[in-house]
Formats: sequence, structure tokens, C-alpha cells
Amino acid sequence: FKPMVKWLAYLDILQMEDFEFPTPEIESRVVMSIFNAMSFGQPDHPDIARWEERAFKLMQGSSDINLRVQNGLYLLAYYLWTGNHARAAFIVKQIQETPLSKGISPLTLIGIKVVQAFHCIFTAECEPGVKAVQEALQIAEETGVHIWDNHLLCHGIASALSMGDFVATDALLNKLLGTIKGGKRFDIGYC
Repeated sequence: FKPMVKWLAYLDILQMEDFEFPTPEIESRVVMSIFNAMSFGQPDHPDIARWEERAFKLMQGSSDINLRVQNGLYLLAYYLWTGNHARAAFIVKQIQETPLSKGISPLTLIGIKVVQAFHCIFTAECEPGVKAVQEALQIAEETGVHIWDNHLLCHGIASALSMGDFVATDALLNKLLGTIKGGKRFDIGYC
């Protein structure tokens, strides 16, 4: 995440807070990218709370379900890691209550399950967490969208271990070994 630090320094120069974007979708993508750069690369950035709040409001107001789930997933990670469980629960509820439409992508369907599984680790709701992982992996298998497999498997392993289900843990670990070979450093380091 080192390269992001350089780009974050330009925010003050660009005065992005007051910039008017041509569409809400572009604004949402830019704001979320700035927020992600801060949360992953510089979580102690002095302006992170302002960008988090802006990203949160944009996520709530988005009519694009794919963008809403993508942004919700990143906000959820931030809230869980920073201990803001009330906001995390709100994000999960919002995403779960979002009506599914014909325009929803397989990546978004999987993203909904990632949100559920990740949140379940923090709330000790292990069985629903493992179920969400299994459902997401099934969608990935059917659609060929495997971007989140490594994360899902790690979430499933955490939930299965917490339940004391060593059979499920072993099965998920064996699947994880298959994703690690040739995987990206971020994915390998995630678990």
C-alpha cells in the first residue's frame, strides 16, 4: 500500500472535498477509492473520518446495487477492524435487505455472501457464516468468478473452527491450499 501514501498527499492540493462530479456513480467510485487508500494504506490519516462519512452516505444513496455492495464491503471491513460494530451491523442489514435485480452481477452476489460471512466471524454466528461461504463458493463455481475465493475460505475456516467443526475446517483448508498456489500476495497473506 506504499504507493497510495504518495497519492494521498495530493488530496489537499486537489481540494477533492469541494469537487463536483459529473455523476453520482463517479463520485461514489472516487470517494470510495480515496477512503480505501486511507483505510488500507494510512488508517491514521487525519481526514479518514470525513472520507468514511462521505463514503457511507454515498453507499446508502446509491441506486446501483453492484456499486452499493462493493462499497458496503469495504466499509464493513473498516468498521469491523475499527470496532464500530453498530455501523457494521447496519451495513450488513442494508445489503441483505437490498432487493436483487436482473442487473446484479455474479461478483455482487458473491460480495453479499462475503459481507455476511465476514460479519459472522465478529458476531460468533458461525453456522450462518459457513453457509454463506458455501453458497458464495457455489456461485463462484457456477459463474467462474473466483476473485473472493481465498477470503471466503478464510472466513469459512474461522467460523468452522469456532464451531469446533473440524471436518468442515479440514475441507475448507484443503480448498484454500488450492487457491494459495499461484495466488496474489494480498490473498496469501489474508488468512
